[in-house]
Amino acid sequence: MDNDRRDLIAQMKNRGLIYKEMYEVLAAQLGAQKAEALMAKAIYRRGRTPAGHSRNSPPTILPACARHFSPRFPAARRCCFLSVRRG
Repeated sequence: MDNDRRDLIAQMKNRGLIYKEMYEVLAAQLGAQKAEALMAKAIYRRGRTPAGHSRNSPPTILPACARHFSPRFPAARRCCFLSVRRG
């Protein structure tokens, strides 16, 4: 579990560095204000479609995720009841 936490932290730091590089490149080409607006729009749009799913396509991967992660967290088996509502 300790390695998983380190990996997650490393991934988050790397994502932050990528965002910083993207901002600097965009700011150099388009100006700081436009770069900020474009990045905010892209990040917002990505947040609206988690894991690449759209509103019309519910995340069918949830049950598989629950099966994968719940054995690692014993308390999750008692309190995690996932269901996917369609339509």
